[in-house]
Amino acid sequence: MNILSLKNIATSTISLAGLIFLPMTVLAAPIVSIQSTPTSNSAGTIHYQIVVTNTGDQVANEVYIRDTLDANETFVSSVLSPDISSTANSRMMLTWRVPSIDPGATYTISLNTVVSGNFPANTVIADNILVEGINFPTQTVATTVLVGPITLATPTPIVTPVPTPTPTPTPPTLPVTGVTPLVLTVVALAGLAVGTRASRSSLRKS
Repeated sequence: MNILSLKNIATSTISLAGLIFLPMTVLAAPIVSIQSTPTSNSAGTIHYQIVVTNTGDQVANEVYIRDTLDANETFVSSVLSPDISSTANSRMMLTWRVPSIDPGATYTISLNTVVSGNFPANTVIADNILVEGINFPTQTVATTVLVGPITLATPTPIVTPVPTPTPTPTPPTLPVTGVTPLVLTVVALAGLAVGTRASRSSLRKS
């Protein structure tokens, strides 16, 4: 192709007369996604917030949400009670059936589990969660969370003060003069007798 031919193509007018344009048909469909947010504590209890959302423009029908728990994990409670079964490798599977999820709607599940047995700190617990239905493709999410054993703080001992007993007063000790009580009694009686005789003599003189 020479330069003249290229120039003719560039400056030519394309006529669209007689062409028929068919309207493009966009099929409505649900668009379903799933998210899971786990939190744990040192006692091995795990809380999951599972959220399923339909961002499409059609209702999602016959929706099933399945959570395959870790081998060391046991179901405790859920706001919506699931059907409980076991997998081929003896892992617990929880299943929630939702008849439908409208366009723009969200379906939330609050789940509590516990890690059984003895486990070291920073043990990884892995769940496999999926959502499936009859008119949308299956969506999956893998969730991991770290758990650790209970750490008990050593309580500080409470020391109760012991009251100091009040000393009992000791009676004073009389000095020892070497004179026994019997001698003092005899001397006292003798003095009394002398005094009596003196009184009698005075009476006679008068």
